Amino acid sequence: MHLVQIRREDGGLAEPMGRMRAWLDAHDIRPMLFDFDEQVFRLEFATAREAVDFASAFDGWFGSNREELAA
Repeated sequence: MHLVQIRREDGGLAEPMGRMRAWLDAHDIRPMLFDFDEQVFRLEFATAREAVDFASAFDGWFGSNREELAA
């Protein structure tokens, strides 16, 4: 499992989720998990390459497990 966290900016959900969905569709990537809370979006990818590319595109953090990202 390859996790990415993207910090949520203040404001709505539609715009950032739309940008992420457009990027994922353009790269034909389907995350295994898409979750969020008031601070971050969390996505889980099948491969490290997908996770790293997504994290790079959205200024996110990449980790191989939740504990690593929580540190």
